[in-house]
Amino acid sequence: MDVAGAKRIVEIGRKAKGRLSLDVGFQVRNAPPFVEIIRRIHAGALGTIACGEAFYYGTFIRRPAWPNASPVERRLRNWVYDRVLSGDIIVEQNIHAIDVCNWLLQSHPVKAVGTGGRKVRTDSGDVYGHYHVVFTYPHGISVSFSSTQFARGWWDVGARFFGNKGIAEAHYSGPVAIYGEEPWSWNTAVSPEKPEPKEFSATGTFRDNLAQADPARKKSFVESILTGKFHNQAEQGAESALSAMLGRMAAYSGKETTWSELLKSNEQWDSGIDLDRLA
Repeated sequence: MDVAGAKRIVEIGRKAKGRLSLDVGFQVRNAPPFVEIIRRIHAGALGTIACGEAFYYGTFIRRPAWPNASPVERRLRNWVYDRVLSGDIIVEQNIHAIDVCNWLLQSHPVKAVGTGGRKVRTDSGDVYGHYHVVFTYPHGISVSFSSTQFARGWWDVGARFFGNKGIAEAHYSGPVAIYGEEPWSWNTAVSPEKPEPKEFSATGTFRDNLAQADPARKKSFVESILTGKFHNQAEQGAESALSAMLGRMAAYSGKETTWSELLKSNEQWDSGIDLDRLA
């Protein structure tokens, strides 16, 4: 996805507002442990938030070689290796961790500086294997973000935030807790074993803290239609996509990039593929 595409999604969402429900795939926002810890943070459990960190340490995504496919078909089938088709790992995969930061801070970053590369990534694509980005949110809150997509045998996705009253951490698999003046933990959040990395990364099968995320999201979506209380997540989704693109633009350029610079860029990525010829 590019900047121009995200802007179009915002426009589409605004036209549909109040007339139908439109969901995006941020199922973490419906995961009960995450819903509760965010509710407590918004109620003041951390006090004044100073800074935070988020991370998406994903495993290598293994794809077939497709020896009998044409170059175009092979590119489409292995789209996760292609930065134009996927948006690079920070937009395609890491966006979920960045969305949690936006949700928790109830805003989007105003600027970012970052780096990344393919230092140890060996597939045939052009997406990065790692990112390191520092986002600055309103009120001077800095959030350091890092990600990988080359590791084998281990993964972790989560966030930590630090305030004058306490510290919060939330993982896909592991602790979801607040420490400090208002201690709290999700009792069932800690699992003795992590899911197999290949299962998590390749199929999106979640256990532990995200086990009820998809069922809860689907239930909420259906209820919004049946009750006529439509919810429209297009703008929210585009905002998180743009936040990930801000980090990507900063890492690609090696320069500090602001939100206003991102929106002015009208960046468009053309795959150069004529889909009509593939029909």
